[in-house]
Amino acid sequence: MNRELFSLLRGENHEVTFYGEIVAVSDGVEFATNDVVTSYPTRSLLKPFQFLAAGLPREKWSGEERNRYVAATGSISATKSQVEALEKWYSSPELKERIPKICFAPTYPMDESHRVHLKEAGIKPQYVHHNCFSKHMSILAGCAQNGWSLNDYHSTSHPYHTRLMTTLSAFLGEDLKVETVPDGCLLPSPIFSLKQMAKLYQVLANPKNDGRLKDI
Repeated sequence: MNRELFSLLRGENHEVTFYGEIVAVSDGVEFATNDVVTSYPTRSLLKPFQFLAAGLPREKWSGEERNRYVAATGSISATKSQVEALEKWYSSPELKERIPKICFAPTYPMDESHRVHLKEAGIKPQYVHHNCFSKHMSILAGCAQNGWSLNDYHSTSHPYHTRLMTTLSAFLGEDLKVETVPDGCLLPSPIFSLKQMAKLYQVLANPKNDGRLKDI
């Protein structure tokens, strides 16, 4: 059962109350709001690790590659300026040919003002508007580099997913056999405990692990 974390008061009345869990880890669990740590779909928290599992050669990045790959580790709301930048970074014929391989459907931006403008202008939904566009493009780049199929990379039986789970197992120091659910962008989203999620980000944030991340 998630705890009440805090409330916003109007006078002496609880107007908005937030419920949830907090876990902090070091060598073990240093702090937890609940005695029993719950499990959740990892969803966008997994983006940096999904990018690492693509196995792209980071030591030879050009400026545009660096921009593309930084974008792949997070989400966008597809503002006008964000979309213009992405269209520039993915303008080469080789990259454009991969875009239709993306497993989710074209969409409109999450950014309201840009979405309204595009609809009023009669512009159709596009892949580049999706908040996970760059992540999928980096996975497709990894598939192309490794000679893997670009058509079914969202399947749990695809070699990319196998590498992802191997990567996560190495970070967590355990043999992972976990359930997955489809994320909003159709990629399998592993169900992790909040402790496992905290440990993943501890590894990612620790500067002593820089060499370890490069080996993936």
